[in-house]
Amino acid sequence: MEEKKKRKAVYNPKADKKYRASLTKEQKAENNRRSSFTRARNFIRDKKYTSEEFVELYELITERHTNENKDEL
Repeated sequence: MEEKKKRKAVYNPKADKKYRASLTKEQKAENNRRSSFTRARNFIRDKKYTSEEFVELYELITERHTNENKDEL
């Protein structure tokens, strides 16, 4: 069986710039949201926080969660 050679990845900054220019405001906002979520998840998963930071994060999340539940009623 003959093995096919994989093509090498080539970085093309012009194509990246063209892609970013073609995005709508909504797409840019969604990309930013997903990127922020990923950074936050990795920060928590990799335990890169101090105990004080963890308490602050926990309070922010629980406060936000309770406020959203009140808005639904």
